[in-house]
Amino acid sequence: MTEAVMNPVHTPVDADARSRALDISRSFAVSAPAGSGKTGLLTQRVLKLLAACQQPEEVLAITFTRKAAGEMRERLIEALHNARDTERPENPHDAITWDLASKLLARDAELNWQLLQMPQRLRIQTIDGLCRSLASQLPIESGLGAPGEPLEQTQVAFETAVVNLLKYLDGENPDGDLQELLLHLDNDLGQLNKLLQILQEKREQWLGPLLNVGHEGAQDYFHFAIDELVAENLEVLAGYLQGYAGELVELAGYAGKNLQKEKPDHPLCACADLDALPEADNSALPQWLALTELLVTGKGELRKAVDKRVGFPAVDKKDPETAQANEYKARIKDLLAELGGNESLLAAINEVRKLPSGLQQGQWQLLQSLAQVLPKLVAELKLVFQQLGATDYTEVAQAALVALGNSDEPTDLALKMDIQTRHILVDEFQDTSQMQLQLLEKLTAGWEPDDGRTLFIVGDGMQSCYGFRNANVGIFLDARARGIGEVALTPLDLQVNFRSEGAVVEWVNETFQKAFPAEDNIGRGAVRYLNSHAFKGVKWPGPAVNFYGCMDDEERGREAQQAVELVRDLQAKDPSGRIAILVRKKKHLGKILPALSAAGIAFQAPDLAPLASKMVVLDLLSLTRALLDPSDRISWLALLRALVRTAIAGPLYAGQLEQW
Repeated sequence: MTEAVMNPVHTPVDADARSRALDISRSFAVSAPAGSGKTGLLTQRVLKLLAACQQPEEVLAITFTRKAAGEMRERLIEALHNARDTERPENPHDAITWDLASKLLARDAELNWQLLQMPQRLRIQTIDGLCRSLASQLPIESGLGAPGEPLEQTQVAFETAVVNLLKYLDGENPDGDLQELLLHLDNDLGQLNKLLQILQEKREQWLGPLLNVGHEGAQDYFHFAIDELVAENLEVLAGYLQGYAGELVELAGYAGKNLQKEKPDHPLCACADLDALPEADNSALPQWLALTELLVTGKGELRKAVDKRVGFPAVDKKDPETAQANEYKARIKDLLAELGGNESLLAAINEVRKLPSGLQQGQWQLLQSLAQVLPKLVAELKLVFQQLGATDYTEVAQAALVALGNSDEPTDLALKMDIQTRHILVDEFQDTSQMQLQLLEKLTAGWEPDDGRTLFIVGDGMQSCYGFRNANVGIFLDARARGIGEVALTPLDLQVNFRSEGAVVEWVNETFQKAFPAEDNIGRGAVRYLNSHAFKGVKWPGPAVNFYGCMDDEERGREAQQAVELVRDLQAKDPSGRIAILVRKKKHLGKILPALSAAGIAFQAPDLAPLASKMVVLDLLSLTRALLDPSDRISWLALLRALVRTAIAGPLYAGQLEQW
């Protein structure tokens, strides 16, 4: 084995960005990929903010999981202990943390905060916990009442709400809007049930707008939503075609004029009089669709050639216009060749081709019926939550928004939060939902530039994984570009990976560069891959990453044997090293763990084989119960069975029992 080669440059290439992130007078949006030390950076900024505050409660740090909140709190307390009990470290990063913690200890002593004795004064909360805290302070106004525990599995509540709603189809005066929806689905109650359950999961996306516009404004709202969707996608396509605009418009005009003679109903005829790319709005959608006809086939693939069907007739050598026809054919061929292989452009074109070009009266009626049914469905869901004495995360977040009021009429709670909170930090911002974004906008509604208050968000769009809870990575991209509410955010990029060795980082860069889109797309939540720079050198002489294929479940046995061989090989190369086997689901270890046991390889898997299920522990529990209560007949019988098992199994089990 070769010795680890450390990066000769001890200063990270993103050192300037890390230094700027500690400027507590400014607000930042930090992109922090895996292994870039974002938790350490957050810890340093919190330490510096606290040392400049009058009260520790002025700093609010928001995370997405309890584990992350606990880790941040532990790091802060550990930093304070180190600054109090140890000398200044030589490591530059640790030295910065030590210096900041020392200044905070001085501030703590000056104002008698006693943070080490009362760490609960550090406001580090999950975003769900913050929402719950806000809603609980105004239980009546928020509409939440006495909140129950959020349900991890909400499917039963959703289904019960749908069943209760569908009862309005019975009786002498059945609900006409429900009937309209059911008729649209060919009277398939199962499909209607499924549709309404899906819509409940995403109710934060539609409930507010529907309640705000009311029955009369529903159609205008749907028009606005469709127009916005069309304009957003057309802007993306226009961006890709901007460099080819003049050539494309001229060729489309030539094709359109040719088609007007023989196929006047062809879409490209709409381009006959074009002199520039159409506007990116719904009224110009027919012309955009016509342009896509020139560029892609009916199967959605970029064309490689054209013919008279798209306005480029065959060349007739006897025709005096042959030279012109040849010229246009050569030009369109060159343009298509230049666009060929541009997957991002092809994706944008196909998105545009799916856009609604207009809705019929029947479709508008269906949307109107949905607009009437959905608020009733939410009312039924609220009743179900009351019956269960529970809630869900969406309900709590909605109640928190109501508790804060709006910018024109803030509640007393909103005013209190505005006075109390001067600095907000948000971790894992790439997993933020639209509702959580609204919460941040309300918390920062009264902020003004250079008033001493700051917002600091950290995330990595490449790691967004909370789509099942309606997270939208596009929110993170938009925040970096435009800020949040009235708060402008300066984007910063961390680029150095401190966790993995250089060869692993290089392999990941090369592999995932091909898997991600070429450019960011806020509307679609598409994130391009950003390369990381390895701080560590190369440790292993061979390839950093090896791939061993396993096609289906029938090959799990061979996979298990391969895993055993790899573990043995790694143990031989590095006897003191730690080896982890990662799988997507527990069932994927079904054959690997028995294979490891058969090979005599010891392993730890407490979540898969908890101590409470081990026979040795069960027997010790029986012994404890029997000694505590001599009348416990069941425990004595269980203990007797253990003794019999010991006699049969021999010294191995007895040795385990004695060890315990």
